Amino acid sequence: MSGIRDFLKDEAGFNISYAWCTSPDMKTDTIPFYKENQWEEIIKKENYQILMGNAVTLSLCKS
Repeated sequence: MSGIRDFLKDEAGFNISYAWCTSPDMKTDTIPFYKENQWEEIIKKENYQILMGNAVTLSLCKS
């Protein structure tokens, strides 16, 4: 997860507002684990130009 974030930020020039994982086994010191209700609130409160996530995350954004 941190490799993807670092590439998008450092190499592609993306401004990363939030980065998190949906598996407690993948969390790190810089990328927290959020439960579904936590990341739903983050997604719903902002109007993001780009959102990268799994099918569940993307379907939430369409509604």
